[in-house]
Amino acid sequence: MTETFIYQFGIPNIIREIEHWSDIMQGTMIRERYLSELPEGKGCVIDHIDAGRGLARRLAELGFIKGAKLFINRVAGGAMIVCVDHQRYALSKGIGKKIAIRNF
Repeated sequence: MTETFIYQFGIPNIIREIEHWSDIMQGTMIRERYLSELPEGKGCVIDHIDAGRGLARRLAELGFIKGAKLFINRVAGGAMIVCVDHQRYALSKGIGKKIAIRNF
């Protein structure tokens, strides 16, 4: 029975599932944060991008890739100015909701 289970689901998937449930049981499960939630003057690192192929490619071309360090210069209304690799870009908060972040 166990051998069939491991063969069917694969060891990496089983380990990931165990870590997930371990986090839940320890109460350390933290919800994802998105770039649009970050206040002005704060920095972060990109965790992943939840966007379609076209937008994800365009963001990658601009330097918005996993592990890139970002800094929020200004937030005004529905837009934000974000620095990545010493370049400033204006993004809508709608696009910011597609960029998952974590702290430095």
